[in-house]
Amino acid sequence: MKKSYLFIFGGVVIISLLVSVLFINAKIAEDQFDDGVKHIRIAESDAGEKLLNIEHGGDMYESSSYSIRIMDKEEREYLGERLVEADGLLGRYRIEIMFYDTKGSPALAKEYPLGTVHEINDVSVGLKSKYKIRIAYPPDDSKFVIYIGSDEPINVKEQESKRIGNRKGNIELILEN
Repeated sequence: MKKSYLFIFGGVVIISLLVSVLFINAKIAEDQFDDGVKHIRIAESDAGEKLLNIEHGGDMYESSSYSIRIMDKEEREYLGERLVEADGLLGRYRIEIMFYDTKGSPALAKEYPLGTVHEINDVSVGLKSKYKIRIAYPPDDSKFVIYIGSDEPINVKEQESKRIGNRKGNIELILEN
């Protein structure tokens, strides 16, 4: 009887060790492959256009997509998980880039902490205006939003929904011609 308990206890210990190793390896893999929106910068195209470049590391879902829209001056925006009145910190003109079934990476969250307004850091070209950014997560857990603002009009092309799937790549939006 004692031997059977010993075998059962030994089996439980071995299974627990294996599960621990699997979780440790999963965490290491998660850190190495930064999914979601990774980096935002402004660069110049070959044609001289000023582009907002959003680098994404793919995602876990084939259904990942985004939409772009120009916001009205008084339109509310997400701050945390609630809609609040526009505070003017982004500037007079704003666009909303809404991601579905994706998220911001830890690197992006470190560069632009949630809910705070910052100038876009990585700018390699001269611009007519300064562009600011705010990141938020709406109450729907499958959404992630980036607000870009300026005191000069932002003439991006609005898009209903564009699928990015689970591929790595860049989203480029013309900010200035």
